[in-house]
Amino acid sequence: VAATAAACLAVAATSAPSASAAEMKDGGTVTYVTTWKEATKQPDGTTTFRNRLDGVLQSANATSPFHLATQTCFGTTLIGADGKPGNASGYCHAVSKEGDNWWLSWTNSAAGRTWQHTAGTGKFEGIKANGTTEVLLQTPDGRVVLSWEGTFSFK
Repeated sequence: VAATAAACLAVAATSAPSASAAEMKDGGTVTYVTTWKEATKQPDGTTTFRNRLDGVLQSANATSPFHLATQTCFGTTLIGADGKPGNASGYCHAVSKEGDNWWLSWTNSAAGRTWQHTAGTGKFEGIKANGTTEVLLQTPDGRVVLSWEGTFSFK
């Protein structure tokens, strides 16, 4: 679950520009609840773990266009025969308070936990974004809290 949730995270933008006026950096948290999960044992002893997480983004900046957006993420984690999580990847769909949509893909591996924006509508159309996540809390009942950070360029 943590491997899937760790990159399900999300994107958020602030009004604090970096070097370029159109480029912004932000960070915050996202809180998820696991709403579906399935584990399939493979003939080689590994397990394919798939799940869905539903959550709410919280930006460090309350004026961020992503602040308090809802998000649904789907992911797959490969679990080794030894029970240790391996690589994981998936995608998320989010909806802002105003109803604009965006999608991102994510990957967790030994190299890190990363995400990147893939598409959007309304104010998120044409956005370029990517970043990282970190698991802050994972509970046995499937709740997960992540911290995230990223860089965003709007059209």
